[in-house]
Amino acid sequence: MSPLRALLLLTASASDALLTDSVWRSPSAQLHAAAKRAVRDVGLLGEATNHAVAQAFTWEHSRAYRYERLGAHSYWDDPRIHNFGNVGWRGLLHAMVVPVATHAIDQLAYAGVDVRRVVHDSFVRERLSAAVKSPPPPRRLVGVDTSEQMLALARLRRPEAEFVRGNAEVWGEARCCDVASVMYAMHEMPRGARRRVLRNALRLARARVLVVDIWPGFKPTPMMLSGEPYVLDYLKNIDSDVLAAVGQGEWDVERIDLVAEHVTMWKMDRRKPVEDGEACNM
Repeated sequence: MSPLRALLLLTASASDALLTDSVWRSPSAQLHAAAKRAVRDVGLLGEATNHAVAQAFTWEHSRAYRYERLGAHSYWDDPRIHNFGNVGWRGLLHAMVVPVATHAIDQLAYAGVDVRRVVHDSFVRERLSAAVKSPPPPRRLVGVDTSEQMLALARLRRPEAEFVRGNAEVWGEARCCDVASVMYAMHEMPRGARRRVLRNALRLARARVLVVDIWPGFKPTPMMLSGEPYVLDYLKNIDSDVLAAVGQGEWDVERIDLVAEHVTMWKMDRRKPVEDGEACNM
């Protein structure tokens, strides 16, 4: 199978996936089979193709910088991120592809595990229930991102939540939420930003901080590296970044592998939690 055909199969139902996850849980055996075959065939394309794709994107990155199409930009606007960037028409295309790519990863790399659901059901609800000593009442959910394109798609897919544009390094008031989660964001930023985001999450949370991201022992491929300018530093330093942010005294830290050799979570519980808040995700 050609790389183009594989990509077309993976994105064939993108418009449905943008609005709901139910398409991926539907009884359409044909849809599931097509997606699995496409991703399997991409994996069989071989190392030479892997390097060729990476080099193509590397060339595109250098062209973007040479012509300064984006001008001066912050790290979260880096056009190399996922080979699309997070802003402008490329950011919108990136946002549209995410639901499809996420499902493919869940089904094939994670053996069907929906990490986001596991985190919410097992670690967010559990913390809220413990805080009020009973099943938690409905809580306000707030998502924070710097990309308007990502926020627009998030609002379509999750209308029950509130999404705001903001910088996770400084957003929010102290102890404004029960649980603060940082989902797959740490590997998308340089080390100084990671530590600032961690410290801010600890400032926001009344009870618990959850950081979910790539397993630190993961070995990225050249194609992955072409769209992950900060991932190698993340893999090397994330454990020490978490410990440095937490310090000593106020928080207990536990590292949990949610999907073996793929996804790790750092769970930080305040030793003396404060009740009544909400959940926020950055």
